[in-house]
Amino acid sequence: MASAAAGRHSPQWDRPNMSDLRIVLLGKNGSENRRVANTILGRAVFDSEAPYYSQQHSDRISGELEERKITVINTHLLQLNLPQGVIIDGVRDCVSLSAPGPHVFVLVLQNNNFNENDRHRVKYVLNLFSYQALKHTIVLTTDDVPRRSIFTSRNNSIHDLIKECGGGHLKFNTVSTGWRSEMFRRTEEILKKECIEFLFCDMCEDEDKTQVDEDLRRSGASVRGDDKTYTKPASTGGVTTAGKAKLNIVLCGNNPTLKNSVSRILRGITRKPEREMSNVCVKSEETIDGRQISVIDLPALSRLSEEEVMCQTQSCVSLCDPGVHVFILVTPVTILTNEDRAEMEKIKEMFYSQEHFMVLFITELTVDESVLDFVESTESQRIVSLYGSWYSVMGLKDQRNSEQISKLFDRIESMKTKPYSLQTYMRASEKRVRHELEEKLRVRDNEVKEQQEKSKTLDDEDSASDPGDLRILLFGRTGRGKSTTGNTILRNRRFQSRHSSRLVTTVCQKGVGEADGRSVAVIDTPGLFDPSLTKEQVVEEIMKCVSLSAPGPHVFIIVLSVGKITPEEKDTIDMIKMIFGSKAADFCIVLFTRGDDLRGQTIQQYVERHDELKKLISDCGNRFLAFNNTRIQDQTQVTQLLCMIEEIKKFNQGQYFTNEMFEEAEISIEQRIEMIEENERQNLTQIKEFQAKYDREDKNIRKRLEEKKQKIAEKGDRLKKKFIEKEETFRREFEEKEKSDQKKRETEHQRRSEEEKQQGDEYHLRIEEMKREIEDQIIQYEEELKEREEEYRKREEEYKQEREKMRNEQEHIMTELRKKQEEEIKKRDSEEQMMKEQEEKEREEWKRKIKEAENDKETQEEIKQQQREWEDEKKRQMRELEEEERERKEKLEEQLREKQEELENKRKKFQRKRDEEEQMIEEEREKQKREREEKERKNMKKR
Repeated sequence: MASAAAGRHSPQWDRPNMSDLRIVLLGKNGSENRRVANTILGRAVFDSEAPYYSQQHSDRISGELEERKITVINTHLLQLNLPQGVIIDGVRDCVSLSAPGPHVFVLVLQNNNFNENDRHRVKYVLNLFSYQALKHTIVLTTDDVPRRSIFTSRNNSIHDLIKECGGGHLKFNTVSTGWRSEMFRRTEEILKKECIEFLFCDMCEDEDKTQVDEDLRRSGASVRGDDKTYTKPASTGGVTTAGKAKLNIVLCGNNPTLKNSVSRILRGITRKPEREMSNVCVKSEETIDGRQISVIDLPALSRLSEEEVMCQTQSCVSLCDPGVHVFILVTPVTILTNEDRAEMEKIKEMFYSQEHFMVLFITELTVDESVLDFVESTESQRIVSLYGSWYSVMGLKDQRNSEQISKLFDRIESMKTKPYSLQTYMRASEKRVRHELEEKLRVRDNEVKEQQEKSKTLDDEDSASDPGDLRILLFGRTGRGKSTTGNTILRNRRFQSRHSSRLVTTVCQKGVGEADGRSVAVIDTPGLFDPSLTKEQVVEEIMKCVSLSAPGPHVFIIVLSVGKITPEEKDTIDMIKMIFGSKAADFCIVLFTRGDDLRGQTIQQYVERHDELKKLISDCGNRFLAFNNTRIQDQTQVTQLLCMIEEIKKFNQGQYFTNEMFEEAEISIEQRIEMIEENERQNLTQIKEFQAKYDREDKNIRKRLEEKKQKIAEKGDRLKKKFIEKEETFRREFEEKEKSDQKKRETEHQRRSEEEKQQGDEYHLRIEEMKREIEDQIIQYEEELKEREEEYRKREEEYKQEREKMRNEQEHIMTELRKKQEEEIKKRDSEEQMMKEQEEKEREEWKRKIKEAENDKETQEEIKQQQREWEDEKKRQMRELEEEERERKEKLEEQLREKQEELENKRKKFQRKRDEEEQMIEEEREKQKREREEKERKNMKKR
């Protein structure tokens, strides 16, 4: 709506004039705005008990603070659901109150009450002031959320807004007003950086800018906000990596699961989605390979109301800055359903562009030959041609997903189309409406021609003989079973019913078959009271059934449902009379569906108990029956209907409903054509009147804005002149003050010189005293060091003597032990030698005795027996000797080991004692060192 000039400045301007500071407050919470305003001004000037915040005008209050005049303009422009006109008037009011221009915008926000829609609304309102307003904006948060919480999430809306604001972020504090001084300082830095005295808001603009803001006004998405739109942030937005532009992608299609899978693949996310299917736009952002990607998931439009469709399509475009680079139509690699086709038509109708679309064929598995054949088929290429010429293929389980995505992004960039902005969307809407009007006119022209041709041939058809088939017209409310009844009569699924598909009859349909051996034509009509169609549309469509039942129907069947009768259905016969004339009642039969709900009673008993049906049935000649459409093969009920039709033929003397009867209707075809043409003329007249009114208002607004701009410029010149005069006054006062201050500084300098000289003399005296004290300490320390060294030398000497003594004792003990051992060994060897000699003598003696008794065998045996006993005894003695020797050796070794342990213990004890003495000496040294250092520190403090 508004653009901005750069501001008023001169080449010599270096420092902004902060003696008069104008601050504009913007926020959602009125009480918080007033609290901040009162704190800035240092007094309670804004009423904290204001009964209603959404007032039509901004408040302005000024005050003196820190030797400057502060003017605070408190606005209501961020309130939810404000009309466009109120916002524009509010901006004009605020610009007038802050003339010649504001210095800074302060956004008063709360962390727990700010979302992505609010961020878009803030940017929109600031752009109305000036395209440079964000550079002059400071974000001030007032709630008690810790500061770090603003930055813990990469997707935080306030954090994203702070990065775009030139003044950064401050935290409101009622106890300490340091943030207020910091706000003044940052404002001065902003103005100095931009080389302007204030932000100049220009409400007049060029034609292109007007059109862009007009588009924003019409869309309402950025202005009013969409409470249904939910934005999921995934990464820090707003920054584009050098060399790779940001891509805004909108995913369209009927299958939400496929769209969600594609969204995750595009953003490089592998985890399963946690959210369910949504009926609002969902925005996600990620940075992939240095390229920022913004993906908006558009809900299935065919499942929304017309109002929701307009809201969500506008919202998805407004979420993309500067616009949508590509709409990706996510299409499964399979035969399209009616819902898929309906969604495609709706998407094409709403966005009305081919150059911004790409068809993405998705397969659940990998891309193979069969998938490529399907994509290259005639039907698939026909779909691509409807949306331009760009298409791609992707497999959800393909291992080359990253390569596919990279190629897809490159292909999107190669499209090189201008982003699809809100301006483009509004132009597309205008083209769509114009095309729809032209199409309706063309269809109506064709209908007029067809009716005129049929009117000429109806007489000939009436005179022609009846071909012999029965022609049946079905009427009734939507959902009462007309289509199912037609299927029962024809014994096949010729008509789609509510139970078989989401699509029910909205146009006339004809089915032909045999019933009871006769040719039967059944014409199914739209629901008489269908809420999705206007009454005129229903009447117009039913009139077309005349051509489908040519040369004329034999019977009109009014279809009702057992247990479901509405007031409108009671008047069905009146509506048929209005369309086809009063004679149509002679051709009517009332047919009740859901005959299985009668539960044992007859249809006659059911009608008898419901008085509200008697008039309708009476008008139809008391002709009625019941159908059970769950038993389609039961032809007895069809036979009953055919018999009733034959009775009607006899009653009407074999005549069917003719064209002459139809022409007797209250509203003829010619009258309806005249009415349609009259409506078209009135519509064209209204369009011209609206256009002329818009042109006049636009011209008046431009004229008023030009006058206001001229007044603001004149006021700015006056203020500039006043500023120059004030600047000259301040300069003179500054020079006088500077002279006075110079004299004071000279006097102060002389006094300080004398004091410094006196302090210097005292300092030198203290230095001399400290030097003498330090010298005395050094002498004392050297003497103590000599004493400790002498003591240490004596201890070392004693240690050496003790160690030498211990070594001598050890050697002496070991020598004694070895000597004793050697003596025992010699003694043992001597005894062994004697024992061997004695043994040898005794053995020789035994040999001699044996030889002497050589002739006496008995004696010889006795001697040998004694010899053996002697040998055994000797062996026993030998073992005892060996055992004694072993015990002796063990005992000797044990003594030797005990001596060694005793000597080792003495050595360790001596070493431990020496270590303890050394430690005590070292601790004494450290203690003396600390005492000396402490003394030096005290001396330093005295200095």
